[in-house]
Amino acid sequence: MAKTLYIVDDDDAVRDSLQGLLELHSYDIEAFASGREFLKRYTPDIEGCLILDINLPELDGFEVLSCLGPSRAALPVMMITAQDDQAIESRALHAGATALIKKPLIADRLLALLRTAIG
Repeated sequence: MAKTLYIVDDDDAVRDSLQGLLELHSYDIEAFASGREFLKRYTPDIEGCLILDINLPELDGFEVLSCLGPSRAALPVMMITAQDDQAIESRALHAGATALIKKPLIADRLLALLRTAIG
């Protein structure tokens, strides 16, 4: 199964710019405006990487990550946030995220983290 990047962010501009950037680097993308939308699509056998905003309406990023549970072994999660808070970073990593990336996103750092996460 092909590896896909799943982008979950309620901000259209962030979601669209991430999708455009990552498509330029030949990644397959599926983008979602909410955690609920992504969870409807999610199955434990999908591979790739989830780029997950922390501040989402209804279910926040931590709740989405919790819903995935331990079955997400083939799906590393990178959380993104505009908050500059060490406690948030610690919480994200403790919850199972492979990285926390602060907005505004730096393209080179994001791409390097993706190469590490999915090859």
